[in-house]
Amino acid sequence: MKKFSILGMATLSFLWAGMTFAQEEEETMFTYATYQYCDTSKEDAADADAAKGVDVMNKLVEDGAIAGWGWLAHHTGGTWRRIRYHNATTLDGAFEGLAAINEALTSEFGEDDEGDGGACPRHDDYIWQIENGNAGDGDRGPIGFSVYFECDIVREGRADEIVDEYMAPIMNKIVEDGGLTSWGWSSHVIGGKYHM
Repeated sequence: MKKFSILGMATLSFLWAGMTFAQEEEETMFTYATYQYCDTSKEDAADADAAKGVDVMNKLVEDGAIAGWGWLAHHTGGTWRRIRYHNATTLDGAFEGLAAINEALTSEFGEDDEGDGGACPRHDDYIWQIENGNAGDGDRGPIGFSVYFECDIVREGRADEIVDEYMAPIMNKIVEDGGLTSWGWSSHVIGGKYHM
């Protein structure tokens, strides 16, 4: 089973879960991420609700409806508290995956199950495209770090070139030497204000 990660990353940023990067197989990968704003006193309920859906989500990966998925907990910065995400090899597949997830979870747990224990009444949706990165041996580290950049949209291509030419070789070496488990660089496709 392949697992992928959402990365809203530049310089040294990675918003983590298990992953295998598209560049290794020259396959495009998109991440559909729902950033959830939760009542902090109910986050345990959100985590428990997400945990009960693990088998359903893994089955969707096995069946090819999604390429990977994850549930992330927030520690520092920003106002979101949890992220539920899934991956697909096409933009249409990201939307189709969302529909498949909703159908599968509703079928398993019923219409009233929100998948967050009722703890997260608001959310923002983003779609990211993985542009570069190295997943090391494919296992994720226990902690990730993300940096979101607000870029000049006209020069985003130059940012990708800089990452490809200068950062990627350094970051790949750090992964190979065991200093990081993985790293990634993603571009913003849909949702919110972030471009890289």
